[in-house]
Amino acid sequence: MDTPGINHVILTVTDLERSTHFYREVLGFRVSDWSEDQMVFLRINRDHHSIAFNRGEWNSVNHVAYELPS
Repeated sequence: MDTPGINHVILTVTDLERSTHFYREVLGFRVSDWSEDQMVFLRINRDHHSIAFNRGEWNSVNHVAYELPS
């Protein structure tokens, strides 16, 4: 990345399949990897993932990773 910005976002979701379906079919993301039945990593560019979903008991932001020039 040449400029600072968000590298990726990880969200905890209660319905992993529904969230994945929406991001793939409506927003055009592609699946990079599945981690068993717990996580799915999706990308919209050449990066391994721009967003990922982690299965959990409630919906929440797990973390946001920023990329800085230094």
